[in-house]
Amino acid sequence: MYEERAVRNANLLFLGTILLVVLLGRFAQSREAGSGLIFTELVCILAPTLLALRREGADWRTALAWRPARPEQMLLAVPIGFGAWALGAAITAVMMALTGYEAPGLTQPGSEASGLLLFLGLTLFAPVCEEVLFRGYIYRAYAARGGRTAVVVSALLFAFYHLRLQGLPGLLPAAFALGILRWRTGSLLPGVLAHAAQNSVPATVALLTVLGVEVPAPWLAGMMPAMLVLGVVAFRRFLQQSPVPSGEEASGRRPARARLGELWPLIPFAAIYLSAAGVEAGLVSAPGAAPSVPKEPPALEAAVFERPEVWRYEVRNVADEVVGSMECRLTPQSASYAVDCRAEIRAWRVERENSVFQSDAVAMEISMRWSRSDLRLLELIERVMPAEGGFHQEIRIAPEGDGLRLTVYRSAREGTSGIGLPAGAVLAEELPWRISLAGLAEEHVYTVALASPSKWDPRLKTSLPAVESAELRLTRGTAGGGKAWQAALGDRLQAWYSPEAPHVLLRLDYMGHSYRLVGQGVQ
Repeated sequence: MYEERAVRNANLLFLGTILLVVLLGRFAQSREAGSGLIFTELVCILAPTLLALRREGADWRTALAWRPARPEQMLLAVPIGFGAWALGAAITAVMMALTGYEAPGLTQPGSEASGLLLFLGLTLFAPVCEEVLFRGYIYRAYAARGGRTAVVVSALLFAFYHLRLQGLPGLLPAAFALGILRWRTGSLLPGVLAHAAQNSVPATVALLTVLGVEVPAPWLAGMMPAMLVLGVVAFRRFLQQSPVPSGEEASGRRPARARLGELWPLIPFAAIYLSAAGVEAGLVSAPGAAPSVPKEPPALEAAVFERPEVWRYEVRNVADEVVGSMECRLTPQSASYAVDCRAEIRAWRVERENSVFQSDAVAMEISMRWSRSDLRLLELIERVMPAEGGFHQEIRIAPEGDGLRLTVYRSAREGTSGIGLPAGAVLAEELPWRISLAGLAEEHVYTVALASPSKWDPRLKTSLPAVESAELRLTRGTAGGGKAWQAALGDRLQAWYSPEAPHVLLRLDYMGHSYRLVGQGVQ
């Protein structure tokens, strides 16, 4: 009877903490990544666990196995944690390749202070608080039915607790390794160290990024095999030095059959997990939930362009006044297409009812290149300068590992910022030209990874590069009284193309300007 009550209480605590994480923790983390994570670990996970122990009248050190382990066990826990991270990262990479999308993760820090708090949250607060709950309270409840049972149950509950679908398999190596450390040592502390080591890799990368230090993807990829080998060697040595404990945990007795009275808290949790998995997979919509960001580009097949071409546009403002001009040159290459555009826009201001629309005088240059086979973006350089001269902003997209890197160079005072992108990312500035190179055949709606060089973050009160899911809609419409293809990227831009291939861009409405084709020819 005691065993059943202990298991039921553990499952109730499990359910209660996940409800707090979903209702309070995620809100806190959406407001600020670092302090939000620390709040989640302390208030939503650690505090309920300690209150449950106090209600039972148990000594927390004894109940949680908060006792020293042998020095060699503590030392081996660190490389085991690194190895668990490497194996989990490899499994997650495989899942990303199979599913074709990258699930949204923790809100990234936007300042040095936030980055430091996130580092502490991942390497100190998360290891302590989560180990107290899973390898402390929950493990203790199930250990009465055998150490192996406690390892398996605490590992599975830990993995599912993160409410990930794509990332679930990647959590299992660490989950089982942490349980085995607890079982073989009889102490919670080696697991805390291993958990901290595992989290320290992404935490360090996030901190260095916010400090302006880029960690090249090949470096991290090169470290993973070494960490994995080191972790496997350390784990084997640990098993040799830490035999299965004698007594009831190692007796191999058959676990008692689970009863509904002790398992019912897991039923509402299953509903929570399935809902979160549905949102991640895009099968369920949730208010405020960020949809998954696709890795692959929209499935556009290139049309045949064999000769260089020139397209000339006039630029109109919201009052339909001509305020500038733009010229774009297409250069077909052996394995790619390149388009170079130059525009000059005069300063203008339009007042309409209670609204004011205006633009400074600027000069713009943009060079873009796409793969000829699938129109995947290969590189981009965009410079926006005041008309009177001087530097304003430069945007660069270049290959990085298996994806892309977006870097924004501003004035010396504002500094440089950047973000990693999936290989299939699109940019609003280049997408209209990419579509003009495609052989449009049928209407279609795509979900794309839209990169924004400058997206306002109301929490940090600043603009930062970002990537998010967006809808690209290709339909048949009209332009200038005739048939045309029409492309709409959410509410950000609209473009119209000639109905027959090659689909010349006839008109583009973007950022308060309308670009209208006035001439074309062969270079």
